[in-house]
Amino acid sequence: MNNRACEIAAAGGFQLVDDSRGEIKEVFGDSVPMFSMNDPAQLQDMIAFYTKRPELRAKKAREAHMRIEGRTYLANTKRILNLAGG
Repeated sequence: MNNRACEIAAAGGFQLVDDSRGEIKEVFGDSVPMFSMNDPAQLQDMIAFYTKRPELRAKKAREAHMRIEGRTYLANTKRILNLAGG
């Protein structure tokens, strides 16, 4: 999983990702919808589906944010400062 997936979730953004990165499912569960890279029609359908459902996009973005919250820059900085006695 690249940093971008974490950064999008940490910022509270909604995202669709391709299924080539299984670790995304491990980290985010079903809060980040996945599509098959080999099926462009599936991606098109997902875009159409989620475009019409802003509340669902917001819900999934919140869920993804909660799942990554402990891994954000702020959380890591606090952890480091606490370890350093600051």
